Amino acid sequence: MRIAFLWVLGLLVFAVMAGGAGIALSNSGVDRVYHDTYYVVAHFHYAMTLGLVFLVFAVFYLVIHKWTNRHVPFWAGATQFGLMFVGTLMTFVPQHFLGRQGMPRRYIDYPEAFATWNKISTFGAMLCVLSFVVFGLIVIYLIIWGRTKPS
Repeated sequence: MRIAFLWVLGLLVFAVMAGGAGIALSNSGVDRVYHDTYYVVAHFHYAMTLGLVFLVFAVFYLVIHKWTNRHVPFWAGATQFGLMFVGTLMTFVPQHFLGRQGMPRRYIDYPEAFATWNKISTFGAMLCVLSFVVFGLIVIYLIIWGRTKPS
């Protein structure tokens, strides 16, 4: 239950961030400047993708004990949440900065001026992948070694 609560809090943080970016994009002058930039990419991922991903993990941790009758250690779930939360922030916050600097989306290459923020964003995506690896290890642990949760 506590692990699911972490995921719901993360969902709320990203919903607020998506709302803030959406308010900025609702101004027609700002939207004209940011229209084909990474700012829109970051806003879309905060608004759509992250809400779904964090909600799915919250539901998983909320009902996993009912499916398997096994206990997920808090440290394991919190580790996965921390990696995903920090990785998500490191992936999409720099994309807001890139969009403000005018980096266009749908390009296969970018000028060297955008390299630093892109490297930070790439490292954040790697943390998200590591979070999914930790999730896989948690599932394997539950299947093979997980302690039965007391009734």
